[in-house]
Amino acid sequence: MIYKLTVASGAPASVSVDVREDDTIEGVLIDHSLANPADASELSTELSFLSTSSKGVSDTTGVIGEMASTFELATSGASFNGRSTFIQCQIPIAAGERLYLHHLPTGAVGATTSSRIFIYTSKKQENRATRRR
Repeated sequence: MIYKLTVASGAPASVSVDVREDDTIEGVLIDHSLANPADASELSTELSFLSTSSKGVSDTTGVIGEMASTFELATSGASFNGRSTFIQCQIPIAAGERLYLHHLPTGAVGATTSSRIFIYTSKKQENRATRRR
């Protein structure tokens, strides 16, 4: 099964999806982009079992993966930047668990940003995952 989460916003935002059946997360594709009209912008995209972001928090559990990008402009004017990464993993999940995408743009007021996460699962065996919320 493939789950998709997406946010397009210049402000911090979160979206979620409920897991439909006991399964195993095999991989996660994180993709984000930013059209920044000013210098020193940053965008973080996080996939988590937690309803609030853990960015900047130590010793936390429930985060599956995060990608952050800083965008610098050498000249004035807008530019478009995008990044993506794939995380290979083996994480058991249970039906009813909720996964969250946390979209965290900072800097460059008015920046147009977007984050997408694709979660790839495979039913390899019966899972006895613990609900995390």
